[in-house]
Amino acid sequence: MNTHKINISALCILLVISIAFYQCKSNKPTIAYQQKVEAPFAKHDIPFQEYTFDHDKGIKIERGTGTMIKIEGGSFEKKDGTSVTGSISLKVREFHDPTEIFQSGIPMSQDSLRNNFLQSAGMIELRAFSNGEELNLKNNKSVDVELAGFKPSEGYQLYYLESNKNWIVTDKFMSGENNRKKSKLDKILSFLSKPFKKKEAPEEVIFTLFGNVEEAPYLQNLKSQKWKVSGKNITPEVMEAIRINWDEVKVVALDKKKKRYQLQFTKSVSIDYEKSIIKKISVEASPVLDENNANAQDEFEKELKNYEATLQKMEEEKKRVMLEADMVNSFKINKMGIWNVDKLMSAEGVTEVAVSFDFEKDIDPILNNITLFAIYIDDNSVIKYMPGDWKKVKFQTNKRMKLVAVLPNNTIACVEANVIDAKLKSAENKCHFSTVKSDAGSFFKKQG
Repeated sequence: MNTHKINISALCILLVISIAFYQCKSNKPTIAYQQKVEAPFAKHDIPFQEYTFDHDKGIKIERGTGTMIKIEGGSFEKKDGTSVTGSISLKVREFHDPTEIFQSGIPMSQDSLRNNFLQSAGMIELRAFSNGEELNLKNNKSVDVELAGFKPSEGYQLYYLESNKNWIVTDKFMSGENNRKKSKLDKILSFLSKPFKKKEAPEEVIFTLFGNVEEAPYLQNLKSQKWKVSGKNITPEVMEAIRINWDEVKVVALDKKKKRYQLQFTKSVSIDYEKSIIKKISVEASPVLDENNANAQDEFEKELKNYEATLQKMEEEKKRVMLEADMVNSFKINKMGIWNVDKLMSAEGVTEVAVSFDFEKDIDPILNNITLFAIYIDDNSVIKYMPGDWKKVKFQTNKRMKLVAVLPNNTIACVEANVIDAKLKSAENKCHFSTVKSDAGSFFKKQG
């Protein structure tokens, strides 16, 4: 009899525990969204580049993206308003594509209510330090910024991330051509591209190549070297080459012992407003050396080696400059922090879809605090979704986007744009996705 009572009591206790467990499982705590700058993977955050300068002298920086930053001397003060002296450390980083925005964890919702989301035409973060202490701009000082623009910015505004939380519209900006890029390319392409001075002999043509040493004083090599084209190699095309400007002239050795070289002329010729062709002419020539100088051949060989080294550097610089943005968005900032050329994302073509993923079989999104990021490729924006938001993920049916979930153990689960497009064609308001998993390092390396 007593045994029977004990079993019933144990059963009741087990039933109570089961009910409590079920209630806990079905009423999981909701993870609240917080509007803040937080990189999903601290190890893979976008790094700052650091520039050191004398506070009294200021600094002008031209970055590889085409961005220019100009700071006058005496612009900073400590947060308590006291003066600053000596060396300043300026830290800068830029964000021009949605993967960089995702890496940085910078929120693209306008505020914590997340009613409005921003799409970026370029974003920059600037911080200044003195002996490790972060500084402010003085009230009467500002920093000039020409921010690289890799996409059109018509209809955009200038935003500032106040207290690293909420975006506020601050002022307008000016959009224009990156004249610094154009000037640098003009200097590079002027290398050995000027008209030639020539002397004619009965059966040969002698001329000299001239580089623009005023705009590019380091391009001195072979600037006064005379070249001879024998009569058998003189054609109307060669005579034309001697008389006109060329975008580029290169010297290529054919047979150094026999003093045979090839001069290669290249020029872009416009056909109409939208089309152009590349015109090329090559001619065999030999250097004209001073017969009275016993070291003339050695001196020419030395000049040629210097020329070849300079030509290689010029080609490398040309490739680097070509990566700069063609446009820049110019503005003044009166606060250090994050500045963004933005506009509100259009609600047109956006539908809300409930999503689920294959990894949920093994990983509980709420208990593991899984965050989901919608990366809007064409709008250059990122929206962060907490597990409780997955029933209303915004999908753009007419633009590219992908989904990225941040999983435990430095792992990313990704759904690419083509998979999303296929799913949306066959589903209405619910989508279950299979994901491609990778470690964060491999993912960002692939994106880069």
